[in-house]
Amino acid sequence: MSVLAKLFIVIQALLVMVYLGVASTLYQHRRDWRNSYQKLKERYHATASRAGKVIKVYEDDIKVKDGEIINKDEEVIQIKKELFNILDDYQDVSKQLSDKSIQFDRKQEENNLLANQNNELEQEIRKLRGRKTQLTGTLGKAKTRRSTAELQVARLVAQKFNLESDLGELRKDYATSRRDLRDRELLIALAAQRGINFATLLDGPPTPLVRGAVREVKADVEPALVLIDVGTDDEVEKGFRFSVYRSDKFIGKLVVERVEGDSAACRVHWVAEGQSVQAGDSVSTRLP
Repeated sequence: MSVLAKLFIVIQALLVMVYLGVASTLYQHRRDWRNSYQKLKERYHATASRAGKVIKVYEDDIKVKDGEIINKDEEVIQIKKELFNILDDYQDVSKQLSDKSIQFDRKQEENNLLANQNNELEQEIRKLRGRKTQLTGTLGKAKTRRSTAELQVARLVAQKFNLESDLGELRKDYATSRRDLRDRELLIALAAQRGINFATLLDGPPTPLVRGAVREVKADVEPALVLIDVGTDDEVEKGFRFSVYRSDKFIGKLVVERVEGDSAACRVHWVAEGQSVQAGDSVSTRLP
């Protein structure tokens, strides 16, 4: 046998051994892959089962939460409706209170006028009574002028009667005015018992009269911030309430939160339906 043949046999033997080694290795790896695949498959099914249960729980929770959200949305809508109704009632009560306040001021002026007239009439009556006494004393001394004096006395008595009649009418009017005043005071007291705070509805003493204008409005916050062109130089203090007007239209209310020398930062307290505070609007601490 030649050397080449022997070398070929050796190479063939080596190749067979390598093939057998590779084949055994692949077979062993294939068995390991099958076992790993089976274990992974079992783990996948277990994990999928647990995940399905968790997902089912989450889905049930989501359904419950969705139901709660729907209920909350309905409650919010109902609350908004009630708030709009309260705002409408507030506007009506505010208008009625403003009208009653104007009527009250007029009645008070009439009452003061009647009181002054009453004082003047009482002084006139006292003067007439003094004149009558003087004329009565003079009557005894001036018998020759008795007829003239009697006529004067009669005229004065008639004038007194007329004045006393007028005084009686004025006193009746005064009593009627006082009764109307008491009725309005009772109406205001009843309104206060129902929770109407007049200090938030009407501007008045001790707040001084301050007028100005809206300089800038920051509407990207809730509630909106408003900068007005009056400040501590105009005796403005924190907590002052300003009414906002555009021409003769009432827009809303502002509350001062920070004051500088020539300006003040305010928070929108209330605004009329369909209106908004704008730069250039007029502001005042008193009702016009």
